[in-house]
Amino acid sequence: MKRLSLQWRITLMSVLLIGITCVAMNLLLCSSGVYYMDTIADSLQGGGTVILNEEGTVSFDPQLIAPNEELTIVVDGAQGRFRTTNWYITAAVTLLGGILAYFVSGRALRPLRSFVAQVEQVQPNNLADMKITEEVLPEFRQFSASFNEMLDRLDEGFSAQRQFTGNAAHELRTPLALMQAQLELFSAEHPDARPETADLIRLLREQTERMTQMTKTLLEMSELRSVPCTDRIELGPMAEEILTDLAPLAEKKGIALVCDGDGVMTGSDTLIYRLLFNLTENAIRYNRPNGTVRISIAEEETQIVVRVADSGCGIPEEYRRSMVFCNTKYGTVSLVTHLEKAGLRAKCLNGDMEQAARNRIMAAYRNNEFDVLVATDVAARGIDVEQVDAAFNYEIPNENEYYLHRIGRTGRAGREGVSFVFYSENERPRLKTILKYSGNSYHPVQVNADGSFTECEL
Repeated sequence: MKRLSLQWRITLMSVLLIGITCVAMNLLLCSSGVYYMDTIADSLQGGGTVILNEEGTVSFDPQLIAPNEELTIVVDGAQGRFRTTNWYITAAVTLLGGILAYFVSGRALRPLRSFVAQVEQVQPNNLADMKITEEVLPEFRQFSASFNEMLDRLDEGFSAQRQFTGNAAHELRTPLALMQAQLELFSAEHPDARPETADLIRLLREQTERMTQMTKTLLEMSELRSVPCTDRIELGPMAEEILTDLAPLAEKKGIALVCDGDGVMTGSDTLIYRLLFNLTENAIRYNRPNGTVRISIAEEETQIVVRVADSGCGIPEEYRRSMVFCNTKYGTVSLVTHLEKAGLRAKCLNGDMEQAARNRIMAAYRNNEFDVLVATDVAARGIDVEQVDAAFNYEIPNENEYYLHRIGRTGRAGREGVSFVFYSENERPRLKTILKYSGNSYHPVQVNADGSFTECEL
C-alpha cells in the first residue's frame, strides 16, 4: 500500500466505499423484494386477496382456482433472477464508480502535480523565482506558505555561503599574487641558484599556481557558475606529479609510492588533481610504516577507473559494522573526523544533539547508510540494533556497568559478537578491575610500530 501513488490510494478507497454501499443496498433490496414476492405468492396460493381488472370486476379469485406447481415455480424463479440481477448491478456500479474516481482524483490532484513539476526546477540560482503564488486551493495554502518559507531560508543560507566563499577567495588572491611575484623575482635575480634551491622554488611556484586556480574555482562557485570541465587531462602524468609532491611526506614514514597505467579524460584539471591528491595524502598518513601506496589507472569499457590503494591494516570486513564508545562528546566528534579521513563511513552520537537528530542518525545506521557509530555512554542508552559486528571501547569507561552496556550492543539475536578495548600502560589496573567485574574471557595483544600484533600479558 505504501508504494501506491496517492491517486491510486484515493481510487481504491473510493471503490471500497462504493462497493460496501452497493452491497448494503443490494442486501436491503433483496430482502425487501423477496419479502414482497413471498407475500404475493402466499396471497395467490390461498389468501383472501381478489385481483380486479380496470372495470372493477373480478379477474382472478384464488378461492375459485387452485394454484398449481407451475405458478409456484414462476414465483420462485423470479426471486432468483432478482437476486442475480442485483449482484450484477452492484458489480457494474462499483466498477464504474472506481473508473470515475480514478479520473476525478487525477483532476483533483493536478495542483499537486504542478507543484511537483515546479519543485523539480528548483536550483540554487533561482530560489527566489520558484515561490508558489497565493492563488492556490485552500488545502494547499499552508503547504505553499511553508514551502515558500523554506525557500527563503535556503536562499539566505546559500547567500551567506556565497558571500563567505567569495570573501575568502578574494582575500587569498592578493597574497598568492605577491607570492608568485616574489618567487619569479627571486628566480630572475638568482639564475645560478643551487639545484636544491631551484627545485624548491619550482615546487613552490607550482603549488602557488594550483592554489591560484583553486581560488579561481572558489570564485566561480561563489557566483553559482558551473566550473568548466573541458580540460583534457592525462591521468598518468598527473598521478606522477601528485606522487612527486607527496614524496617528502612519504619519506618520513618510509612509504613507497607506485603508479601504473594511464588514461585520458575530459574534466576540470584543478578539481581532479585535488581529488587524487587528497585520496593519496590520506593513504600515506594512515598507512603503516614502511608500507606502500599505489595509484592504478585503467580503462574499462567506456570509463576510466582510478584506484588509490594502501597497505594499511584497515578494518576487517567482518568488523565493518561496528559501534565505538568514547567518554566525552568531543572525543566522538574528533574520532569521527579521523575515521572519515581514513575512508570509513562514520557518524557520532552524543548528548549535545537534539532527540530528532539522534533519531535520524539511528535510522540511518539501521538502514546501513554508514558503518561505524561513535557514541558516548549516555547517548547510547536504549540503542537496540541487531546487526552490530563489533563493539570498540576506544576509551575505558568510567563505570563498570558502562562496560557491560557497551559490549551488550553486539552479539544480539543469536549472532556472534566481539568487543575490543584500547588501553595504555597506566590504564592496565583499571582494565583488570572491569574485566574481573564482567567475568568475560579476554585475549590481550600488543600493537607494534609496523601495525602487526603480538600476544602479551595483561
